[in-house]
Amino acid sequence: MQPLRPSPEVFGYRNKMEFSFHPLEQGPVLGLHERGTFDRVFPLEDCLLASRLTLEIVRRTQAFAEEHGWRAYHPRRHEGMLRYLVVRHLRATEQCAVHLVSAAEEVPGLEAWAAAMASCSPEVKTVTLLLNRSRANVAIGESERLLVGDGTVRERVLGLEFEASSGTFLQTNSLQAATLYQCALDEAGLSTEETALDLYCGAGTLTLMLARVAKDVFGVESVAPAVAAARRNAERNGITNAQFVAGEARQVLRQWARGERPDAVRPQVVMVDPPRAGLHPRVVARIAELEPRRVVYVSCNPATLARDLGDFAARGYRLKAVTPVDMFPHTAHIECVARLEQGEAS
Repeated sequence: MQPLRPSPEVFGYRNKMEFSFHPLEQGPVLGLHERGTFDRVFPLEDCLLASRLTLEIVRRTQAFAEEHGWRAYHPRRHEGMLRYLVVRHLRATEQCAVHLVSAAEEVPGLEAWAAAMASCSPEVKTVTLLLNRSRANVAIGESERLLVGDGTVRERVLGLEFEASSGTFLQTNSLQAATLYQCALDEAGLSTEETALDLYCGAGTLTLMLARVAKDVFGVESVAPAVAAARRNAERNGITNAQFVAGEARQVLRQWARGERPDAVRPQVVMVDPPRAGLHPRVVARIAELEPRRVVYVSCNPATLARDLGDFAARGYRLKAVTPVDMFPHTAHIECVARLEQGEAS
């Protein structure tokens, strides 16, 4: 176990936050959920994890909602209109995106609200309305309506620039993201003559960083818009040795193993950065079939990481190093970067 990599900042570090609307007798409230609940929201007075601009946007939206009689959505009764306010404020590029999530498209005073958001700061580059009519209590949209800007902002990490739309995943601690990614790159230990595979690559953040030190890199991602964004990010950064494959990791790896795809690769290094649920056992099996000399596992869930390390060990991959990275100060969450290699345990 390597020493913990602490966050350079412990307050104001979150670059994205989701705030919930909730109906009360006196009008809509906009704030955060009480711990362990999905249907109780307390109004936001202050938050030490968000930027000052984020808090100003929340306060102005709360006042606007009260003034214009917005009806907040009730998560149990599934009635009402306004559901969430999502604010992404990226300090490295000084760009901010504001997304209003609604169950109905006709929101009273919507254009005036968007103008008010843009007037908060020149850093507010885009404002959108996300339409979500489903019963799922998630701050995403089935469709998006542009109100200000083109719907995207830019993030900068380790000298590369990435676009971020409403559905793009980015590490929420921008400064510590550089630490996390550099740690993953160091553990990958790629040479300019080697090929890497990046599974669950999203919009290509780690893929493009790997491409700067590898001969070729292949990213695999199941979300088609993320793959399109990854290709745009490669073009934006002038990177030509990265290719992106749209598809679910287990399926793509199975097709490669069976020779059903002409783009099959035999990488020397495999990078995985899966969701909290971790890796399916068959994904572990398919990775082992590729026989990479090294696997680097970036995990946001130590429990599923430990489970998957056992699966890798059963297939001849031994844990050589684990580095914890504190991405979320003041919480129990921790990220880990694990390096596995073929052969005996050290």
